[in-house]
Amino acid sequence: MEGVTGSSPVAPTNLCEAKMSPERPAKGVAAARDGVKMWYVYLLRCADGSLYSGSTTDLTKRLKRRLSGRGGKYTRAKKAVALEYAENFNARRDALKREIEIKKLSRFNKEKLVRFGNGKRYVLLGTEKN
Repeated sequence: MEGVTGSSPVAPTNLCEAKMSPERPAKGVAAARDGVKMWYVYLLRCADGSLYSGSTTDLTKRLKRRLSGRGGKYTRAKKAVALEYAENFNARRDALKREIEIKKLSRFNKEKLVRFGNGKRYVLLGTEKN
């Protein structure tokens, strides 16, 4: 993650719980932080073990679509099963730049990012996985 400015790993569990918590209004993660729309880059694990990367402004909504089988062609065919990694950005261009960097990584390096990038791996809707 060296050289990436404006990003920080996101604990996906908190994002999912934040949207579904009865104490908070259902604004989702697309809600502005200090008036700035946040962008997210994420890695999903598919049923066949492959990793899918993408970007969005509403991570919770995107995850629900991808994990329910209503997402894009790749995640419909490969059956996305878990959110493995996420980063947030203040600007779209930074998020898209990081997404391209991640897509260019070898599988080995993507697995390293998942394992060591933020210290935790997450399964659908925030159930922690060891």
